[in-house]
Amino acid sequence: MTDLQAGHGTPLSLIRRACRLAMAAQPHLICLTGDFAADDATDLRPILAVLAELDAHLEVYAVPGNHDYKLGIERWHDQIEDAQTITDLTNAVVLRRFQGTWFCIGGVDSFSKGSPRLDLPGQQQQVGCTLLLAHNLDQAEHLNTLAQSVDLVLAGHTHGGQVRLPFVGALRNPARHRDIYESGLYHRPATQVYVSRGSGTVHLPIRFLCRPEVAILELAHADPDATG
Repeated sequence: MTDLQAGHGTPLSLIRRACRLAMAAQPHLICLTGDFAADDATDLRPILAVLAELDAHLEVYAVPGNHDYKLGIERWHDQIEDAQTITDLTNAVVLRRFQGTWFCIGGVDSFSKGSPRLDLPGQQQQVGCTLLLAHNLDQAEHLNTLAQSVDLVLAGHTHGGQVRLPFVGALRNPARHRDIYESGLYHRPATQVYVSRGSGTVHLPIRFLCRPEVAILELAHADPDATG
């Protein structure tokens, strides 16, 4: 879940519905990749009360987005910690074991507003899958400065364009690598990237030909004998 942007144009009722859709999938892991509230928000507690509905065996993790800096990033960190239902994964890594496989779950600060950095653990653990939470998908193009092996980057930021026109596509894409990324799954040289359209809106309280999204991803072992 990403780009909730609760407030102007995105009522809490929509976020509550998104949470219920997510929980209906009975997820093992929930990732929140930034931009929690609208730019004029002064408090995260209303949306955090809604997000308290989220629960997963491997926990709920979050990183901030660029719009969270308008709230005040120290306030963002403090209120996430006070909520006690979401783990702040900014520039941090956790190792979790599930069904016999070690998962490395990392998160980074906002690519454009913060100071993203990541130190992956050594090979003392046989990690089967490494996930990276990064609000801005452009972070995937700079993985060499962060890590040597990330299997999947989970991002948002683009809103999928938010307003799309037939034969034209997205009217606005804030990504630096807008020629590569918009929404969906991308196979890049260093990793794979899933860009969610997110739930909220920014600048204009409207979406057109670009529905909000709660992304449900199923991870599977790659077949080492597969070709192509």
